[in-house]
Amino acid sequence: MKNYMRYWRLIRYYYLKKYNITESELDLLLYVYSEKYFTVTDCQVFMQTFSWSKTRFSILKSKGFIDLHNHAHANSPAIWKITFKGKKLVASLYDKLEGGKISENYQFNRLFLKQAGYAHKTYKNAIRQMNEEIRTGKFKDD
Repeated sequence: MKNYMRYWRLIRYYYLKKYNITESELDLLLYVYSEKYFTVTDCQVFMQTFSWSKTRFSILKSKGFIDLHNHAHANSPAIWKITFKGKKLVASLYDKLEGGKISENYQFNRLFLKQAGYAHKTYKNAIRQMNEEIRTGKFKDD
């Protein structure tokens, strides 16, 4: 059986930095990924596990990950949808969990910039090791 979560911490860190999002925002995108349309109410129980934020939807909208499909009316709530950008982020993340490599090119991955801080450098080293394990076939189905 493949250990999908083996590199979760590295992959999550990479996506948080690449797209400048918080863990809660990423979790919400993962939650609504399979939904064609959703309302705030649809996500309410799940979002109770996050720290409180009235602006989470508007932040994700301003970053281009979700979009308002229909405005709220007297008897119906606002209907939201995940955008192409949001779907691309989640699909790419799933690809990495399946064993896709993370780019080591500083032009595509700012963790690999020469002037990166200490935390970025430690993740950079771990990503290199992950990519090597993927390349050599260590990360595969048993």
